[in-house]
Amino acid sequence: MLRKRTAKIRSIAIIAVIIIIAAAIAGAIYYYRTTVPPPKPTKTFTAVMCYDFITDLDPAYSFSGEVNVMANVYETLLVYNPEGTGVTEYGLPHSEVAPGLAVNYTVSDDGLTWIFYLRKGVKFHDGTPFNATAVKYSIERIMELGVGAAFIWDPVEKIEIIDEYTVKFELSYPAPLQRIVASTYGAWIYSPKTAEIENLHDWFNEGHDAGSGPYMIESLERGVQITLKRFEDYWRGWEEHAEDRIDKVIYKIVEDPAVRVQMLETGEAQWVEYLPTEERKRFEAMPEFQVIRQPTYFIHYAFMNTKSPYLSDKLVRQALAYAFPYDDWIELGEGTYIKPPGPIPKGMWGCFEDLPQYTYNLTKAKELLAEAGYPNGGFKLKYYYISGAPTGTAGEMWKAELEKLGIELEVVGMTWPTLWERIKSGPEECGYDICAFAWWPTYITPYDFLYNMFHTEEKPFWNAAFYSNPEFDNLIDTAFKLEGSDPDRALELYREAQEILIEDCPAVFLDQLVEVFVLPSNVKGFRTNPAYGYTTIFFWYMWIEEEGGSLTIAPGFQLTLISLIFACFGFISLPRIRHTVFNEEERVWAV
Repeated sequence: MLRKRTAKIRSIAIIAVIIIIAAAIAGAIYYYRTTVPPPKPTKTFTAVMCYDFITDLDPAYSFSGEVNVMANVYETLLVYNPEGTGVTEYGLPHSEVAPGLAVNYTVSDDGLTWIFYLRKGVKFHDGTPFNATAVKYSIERIMELGVGAAFIWDPVEKIEIIDEYTVKFELSYPAPLQRIVASTYGAWIYSPKTAEIENLHDWFNEGHDAGSGPYMIESLERGVQITLKRFEDYWRGWEEHAEDRIDKVIYKIVEDPAVRVQMLETGEAQWVEYLPTEERKRFEAMPEFQVIRQPTYFIHYAFMNTKSPYLSDKLVRQALAYAFPYDDWIELGEGTYIKPPGPIPKGMWGCFEDLPQYTYNLTKAKELLAEAGYPNGGFKLKYYYISGAPTGTAGEMWKAELEKLGIELEVVGMTWPTLWERIKSGPEECGYDICAFAWWPTYITPYDFLYNMFHTEEKPFWNAAFYSNPEFDNLIDTAFKLEGSDPDRALELYREAQEILIEDCPAVFLDQLVEVFVLPSNVKGFRTNPAYGYTTIFFWYMWIEEEGGSLTIAPGFQLTLISLIFACFGFISLPRIRHTVFNEEERVWAV
């Protein structure tokens, strides 16, 4: 009798559970057929920089580390094409560039007239349509201001609007305008509506933008972070990998390398600048991370103040160049540095790999010091670098070698804006004998490197060595004007200028960077370009794949699910409770 009653109760419970499960499934199907799915979660990519990299957000003035932001917010007429596939892929006159805001262009036989055909259907972030007026306004503004990289427009005599989507450039001498309009600096096109804004330069630097790129500036906290959000009306669209595209990009500034490493490891950041070598190797062994190596046109220089008491002597500068431990420094990078053959990066037009080079040679350094009147050294120098950058370690290594020559080197770190202000204060007020920072191209020409860092300047801007040599100036100025009409002769002059520069030794060429990006494995579509700065990541091409998944319980389904849980509990537990009671009643039989 007892067994029959138990079986009957169990059968009833099973039937009840089956009914509830069926109801739950039906409810779920109804819910998912009649309810809008929840919005997709925001995909955020956090990049961590080691120093305050933003100096100016005005696209006319911008000429520094903020390029990684500018290249995602603004666009140029053409884009440098490092693969050199332009002829077959795009049908443009030059293979080194790809279409941007311009879809094509023509060049006259004499190289003086260029006509650009503009892309239709592009909007700026303020809703203004992109057209020839925007091109003329953007470029003429920087030419009139004479700021930032305005020098790139020196060949341009006149800009003329042919029609809404056609613009003509008249040059005063032939120049490679296809490279100039693809420049990293000074060539960004932005909304002409900004002409109505008072104090426009300040407006940009308060965290506003007027670009046409895939991202907009959402917020700016100087010295802390800048946040970008995607521009939904971007002309390329967001359809591919739509659910996984990057919605927000946050650039944070963290000087402490240990904190940067922790942020990457915990997932707080997806990329960090200057990851220490040992940490990089550790991440490389983890399956949840990927390591991508990218060649760059980025060189670390140590500029020697040619007006300081000791370094005004070329022999002393040469001695210091022979005292730097190049091989040890390159080896320390474990594949992230190569030794540049000269002041122009390896692989770039205008680089000559057979130029004379300084190598580590303390005997030669001692001989030169003796010739200069310092056989035992006996003097002290100051070396400034950007806090958090690897050039601090390079300074410490150099210091150890100079001590062997009787020279004391004080190594001092500071923020980039502070160091740049010191450079611009002039040779007497700057406070350093040597300062170290990096350069990457404004656009692909040796003139950019040689002019900006070593051409005579009335007022210091980038020439941190305060170097001046009229013969050198004349050679590079002449070469620049020959690039468009006689590039072979231009290269001859650039080579001669570089030989003079190496002999005069206003700077030591420390290394050329091979950038190593350590990223989570679920970050896909990674894209950089050596012409646009070593830390510039082009986020529009990228997406973040979802790792695993999570169950979202529909609000209308929660009560049914709770009932199901209780029913299952009853199915499992109820017969056992009753059976326990029966045993208690009949325990005499069980003893």
